[in-house]
Amino acid sequence: MPKPTFLNLPDAKKAKILMAAKKELSETPFDVASINKIIKDAGISRGSFYMYFEDKYDLILVLLDEFQNQYQSFIIEAAKGANGSLVEVMLCIHDFVYQAFRNKENCGILKHFLLYSSSNLHKNDSLMKANPLFQRVIGQFLKLIDHDQFISDDPEYIKNVVEISFAALRDVLRRAIIDNPSMEDSRSQLKKYMDILQQGYSRKEEKSC
Repeated sequence: MPKPTFLNLPDAKKAKILMAAKKELSETPFDVASINKIIKDAGISRGSFYMYFEDKYDLILVLLDEFQNQYQSFIIEAAKGANGSLVEVMLCIHDFVYQAFRNKENCGILKHFLLYSSSNLHKNDSLMKANPLFQRVIGQFLKLIDHDQFISDDPEYIKNVVEISFAALRDVLRRAIIDNPSMEDSRSQLKKYMDILQQGYSRKEEKSC
């Protein structure tokens, strides 16, 4: 997260830095985004940049934080509306994020983030550990879903199922970015994944009397 020196800046200067960052990070994949372009557009020195942020990934977290706040509020409402059903909440989250891609202000950064977070080539662990769209909401998510729907009441088991569900969601959204399917087709793919997870993959053996 940003250093106190950034948080203590006047609002106008913070907004100018974030606007410059949003422009660069919307147009350019995170791995190759240029700090030089950001500081040039923001009108600050490279030394000032590192007084405000550890690195460009630290800055990315600031930009994603705004979306995360909307995302968390939506999850709470979605869980209530779906009576805690894991499948229904995951589908609601899918629709919310998919539609967010169509928002010109968010789409570039969200697309680059999902592509980055789905890649095995990323080199920055701090961004992944602080993944605003998925990892940071799982703890809260676990409190919102109905635990009676699972075959085990073991907290670790339930957490693993939820993490797998979010991994499936991330994969479906990554495909949505690359292949540009309709929301209905994308949603259908996630539903298939969730059905497999819900039913299990192994053949059920008949019990002998």
